[in-house]
Formats: sequence, C-alpha cells, structure tokens
Amino acid sequence: DLLLADPGAAALEEVAVAFVREGARRSGEGDKAANAAAQQVALAIYARLAEQGDAGERTKLTLARLRENTGDRDGAAALYAEILAGDKVSTTALRGLARIAEERGALAEATAFWRRLGEAVRPGDLPWYESHYEQARLAEKRGDSDAACTILDGLRPAMPGLTDQELRGRLTALYDRTCG
Repeated sequence: DLLLADPGAAALEEVAVAFVREGARRSGEGDKAANAAAQQVALAIYARLAEQGDAGERTKLTLARLRENTGDRDGAAALYAEILAGDKVSTTALRGLARIAEERGALAEATAFWRRLGEAVRPGDLPWYESHYEQARLAEKRGDSDAACTILDGLRPAMPGLTDQELRGRLTALYDRTCG
C-alpha cells in the first residue's frame, strides 16, 4: 500500500497531483463524484505530507485548497491564517480566506482580505484588478452600489492596462449595474 510505505515526499506529491488532474478531467466529463473522490485521496496524501513535518508553504497552500474544496473550511482557514502569520504575504492565502469569509456571510471580513491583497501587489497587475473587482462586487452584494461605483470609478483610469478580457468583461458588467 503506497500510503503505508515511505516513498518520499516528491513521489507522494506526484501521486496527489495525478489524482487532482484525473479528478478535474473526469469533472470536465461530467463525473463530479469521481472528482470529489480524487480530491479526498489527494487531501489524504497532502495531509500525510504535512504530518511528516517540514511542510513548506506550497504544500500547506495545496492542503488548504483541498480542505476548502472538500468542505473543511475551518481547517482551510486555519492553514491560510498560519501561512499569513509568517513574514510573507500570500495572495493565494488571502484569496482563500476571502472566499471562506464570503461563504460564511462575513462580507466585511471578505472585503478586508481582498483589500489587503490589493495592497500587497503591484498596482496594475492582474491581482490588483481582481482585488478591486471583488471589493466592488462585495459592496454591491451588501447593497451598497454607491461604494461599488466609487471603487470602480477609481479603477477606470487604470483599465487600459488590463489585458485579461474575462476580468475586463466582469468589471464592465459590474460597472454598468452599479454606476450606469
């Protein structure tokens, strides 16, 4: 049994990644149950990697995302928070905490995580635009279209630098709903 043997961290990670990829492929074919099962297996493997100690940030982030995907939002939030407790700001951890806060209905907390992400990245980079979009979207979700419009109006001068067409479309649609 592979999980009982000690094949080494790199080999275990390869197996976990293979499960995630196969699950995603099957999900794309409509087999959501296979994806859920693959996520659970990958979660077990990454949990074993973390138990071996000396789990790096990448392993912790992957484990947190798998926990989030499999419904263990408390476990995911704890790992994301642990990663952020270090000196380095992790945009992945901030995104995860923002998603979890929103799912819990804590929109102000989710907005704070998105704001922190926007402050941690270089203005004009894709995560900066994403941060502003999410802050405006959450303001609209709270029923505060004026706040959403203010965020989006402040972003408009920077819009020519946004090359991601999908995000540009979402920003434009949100602007039309809240400011138009």
